[in-house]
Amino acid sequence: MSLRGSTVANRYERVDFGEGLLGWVYEYVNTEPVVRKGGMATGLEIGVQLAGDWVHAGTRRECRAYGPGEAHLISPGEQYALSMRASPSDAGLQVGFIVYPDESGGIGAEEGDVVFSPAAKLDRTFFEFCRAYQVASDAGAGLPAREVRAEVRSFVKKNVEIAPRDPLAAAKRAMDETFARPLYLEHLASVAEMHPRTFARRFAGRYGTTPIAYRLQLRLNEAARLSWTEPTLPLRALAERVGFEDMPYFHRAFMAEFGVTPAVYGRRGRLADRNRAALTPYPRRD
Repeated sequence: MSLRGSTVANRYERVDFGEGLLGWVYEYVNTEPVVRKGGMATGLEIGVQLAGDWVHAGTRRECRAYGPGEAHLISPGEQYALSMRASPSDAGLQVGFIVYPDESGGIGAEEGDVVFSPAAKLDRTFFEFCRAYQVASDAGAGLPAREVRAEVRSFVKKNVEIAPRDPLAAAKRAMDETFARPLYLEHLASVAEMHPRTFARRFAGRYGTTPIAYRLQLRLNEAARLSWTEPTLPLRALAERVGFEDMPYFHRAFMAEFGVTPAVYGRRGRLADRNRAALTPYPRRD
């Protein structure tokens, strides 16, 4: 779902670091609050505020404003809403990351789902790393992918726990792993060992969205990522890779979610990609 509000200016730079890690720098100035409702995280999301406020409400954490030096954390499958506002004299600035546990070495777990623990919090070392990340991005360079992955994984491992997998979580995980396949509701319900109507009702009660809408979100997120990480991939091939066969429907769904066409989204992402060769010092862990 695209952001709604009156944005004066923003800068959104997103980088795929490989091995299940995406990073971004988001700088925003807006005259009216920019609001997003009904979002759902498909990975472990970390948003670290360097300047300005960011109001976040998730199903696992209370609604509150996060200011400089604080971070909002979102677990996979968690529904959330957010809003942000920053005057021209005090621009908002956020560094963030998405970690996909099953693709990131040493984080995924077979026995359950990886989620942020209630006690998870931002520490000084990771905050300084995020500042260094932003400085390197502003300089037109960037920190090396291996170093970014190491720092983010270290932070995540200290702040997550394993939630035992129940039938609903097992079905959700099946969707996470097979979202591009043409699986019907009956198949997903069979994973949870429930009648399709019971499964659909309980899934919506747990995750705040229907199984079909959740799968659509997974497909669109992957389509957005591919639009800028694989620029030579023909649009039809991209759509088919993530499970869309009807091209007009794919275009409508993508526009409704991101507010621009796949081609425009991909161009913006590629313009933001940086050379990560430069290093910026920051405090090291012992």
